[in-house]
Amino acid sequence: MSKKIQALILALVIIIFSVFAIASGSDSNEVDTSAGETSQVETEDNPEDEVGAEAEAGASEYSVGERVVISEDGTELYAITINSVKFTDERNEYSDIDPKSVVVINYTYENIAKDEDLYISSLYFKVIDSDGNVCETYPAGTTSYAQGTPLGAKCTADEAYGLMSDGADFKLLFYNDMFGSTADATFLLTAE
Repeated sequence: MSKKIQALILALVIIIFSVFAIASGSDSNEVDTSAGETSQVETEDNPEDEVGAEAEAGASEYSVGERVVISEDGTELYAITINSVKFTDERNEYSDIDPKSVVVINYTYENIAKDEDLYISSLYFKVIDSDGNVCETYPAGTTSYAQGTPLGAKCTADEAYGLMSDGADFKLLFYNDMFGSTADATFLLTAE
C-alpha cells in the first residue's frame, strides 16, 4: 500500500472519529435561544501569565494566557485558554496545502459543569491570517490531541494551521456552537 493511500486512510479515520465524537456530544455545545436563553462568555485572568493579568475583564478580544469561561443562564459550563502559539518548520509531504508558514496552537479546555464529555477541536475554531485569509488545519507539528473530557477534568491539545500570509499575527475565532454564525470569543495571537 502506498504512503499516499495510507495517509488518506488515516485522515479518513480521524475525520470519522471526530464526527462520531461530535455527534455523540453535539447537544453539549448547543445553546437554546428559542426560549430567550443566551450564552455568555466571561474571561478570567490567569495569575501565572503576565498577559492574562493585564487583560481587562469583559474584553471582547483575548490573548495568550487568558482563560475564557463559557456560561449559559448564569452557570459556568466550561473554560478555554490559549497557552501558546509557535511556528513549526515541520511539513507534511502528503498535504495538498502549501502554506507560507505553519503555526501550532496549544490550548487547554476545562469541563466545569457539563455532564456530557466536553470535546473541543479545530471544528470550533476559525483561523484568519494577517491578510484576511481563512486558514485550514495542517497535518504537522502537533503532539497532543483533543479528547472527550468528563466533568471536573481538563485536556490540553494542539491544533496546527497553515497560514497563507507571511505575518506572525492572526485571529482565532472560537465558536461555542460549531454551526453558529457568530464567534463567542476572538483571540488575537502572535506566533513565536
